[in-house]
Amino acid sequence: MRAADSRRVGEAVGFVATWVLLGYLLQGNADLYLLLGIPLTIAFQVLVRRRPVRELWVRDATRFVLDRRGWVLALLLALTPAYFGTQALIEGDWSLTGWYAAAVAGAAAAAFAVRSSTVSAVVRSAALPLAVGVVGNVVVLGGAHLATGTSVDVVAMLGAALKSLALYFPLTFVIEEVAFRGALDAHVHHPGEIRGWSTALLVSALWGLWHLPVSSGLPFPVLVLSLVVWHCLVGVPLSFAWRRSGNLAGPALAHAGLDAVRNALMLGLRVQGQTRSNLAIRPVRAIAVGGSVEPRANHGPDQIEPDQTRRDHDGRSAHDLGVPPALGPLPRRSGGLLVRPGHRAPAGVVLPSLWHRVPAHRHCRDVRTRSGCVTTCPP
Repeated sequence: MRAADSRRVGEAVGFVATWVLLGYLLQGNADLYLLLGIPLTIAFQVLVRRRPVRELWVRDATRFVLDRRGWVLALLLALTPAYFGTQALIEGDWSLTGWYAAAVAGAAAAAFAVRSSTVSAVVRSAALPLAVGVVGNVVVLGGAHLATGTSVDVVAMLGAALKSLALYFPLTFVIEEVAFRGALDAHVHHPGEIRGWSTALLVSALWGLWHLPVSSGLPFPVLVLSLVVWHCLVGVPLSFAWRRSGNLAGPALAHAGLDAVRNALMLGLRVQGQTRSNLAIRPVRAIAVGGSVEPRANHGPDQIEPDQTRRDHDGRSAHDLGVPPALGPLPRRSGGLLVRPGHRAPAGVVLPSLWHRVPAHRHCRDVRTRSGCVTTCPP
């Protein structure tokens, strides 16, 4: 490996190591951990790579410009995050508001990338990594549905997938995908260079390790291995999609799409594995799948409803059922989370791979009963 190549690899490793270290200092706050990546990525692009920011989205772009159709597309992409961001602002959740604001800003970058290509080219670029990610999620989460006998609500799944896609696609242009493909992959591998597989594996492994500050639920060596293996399986096709097209729209669509499918498949699953401030969802005996980060979602039909005691649909508490900590939403008929006796319901849960956190009202409180501890929330 040439000295210049070694230097670029070292800079990429140092970038991720710095971000991960700061993530541990944030004590598992996934919202801030994600938002921290925005200034870090811009600083890396401008100060280390010495390249203009626009090249994070379109590698060979000579200027950032949107035509009339581009502005219309940007407006449409910004509508969903703007709506939920307004709700978060009213509730006074500043870190969550920042997350949605980032997605609103990303809408302009997404429109720029899409208008720099064609829709058919974007779909072709996204096809392979999307297929790999969807198959992985279907195998593991579909297996979890079969193993647990969880009922499937197709309409609710479709709604969750569409909502997630509308949020994630613009977000990936300012968070996560833009860092690992637009900045890091473009830094360690230049067009025409050999060793394409080794650098793609490197970037993908770094992407997996990046999730460590907000991941738990498995023995550390197993957790590291699961994160690296999954993100190499998905990340390598994402890197090659970026390299072939020079446009982030394809990888961003694939990333958003596979996470949207994952969120849809997670509906109704009862899962295990806890982090400090989040819950790393590991369906069926803590199986690790994927890893992207999303903040607490706003209330929706597939999420926890306020003003309900968190008990199973037959009225039994977690203590009665003898289950581990409730780590995710039960089907809507259940009324919410199961909570381990004596433990407070978490602020959110993290799905495997843009991580999805289910909200718990900030004023929720525990109520001790003869059978254990349940959590109630005000209207």
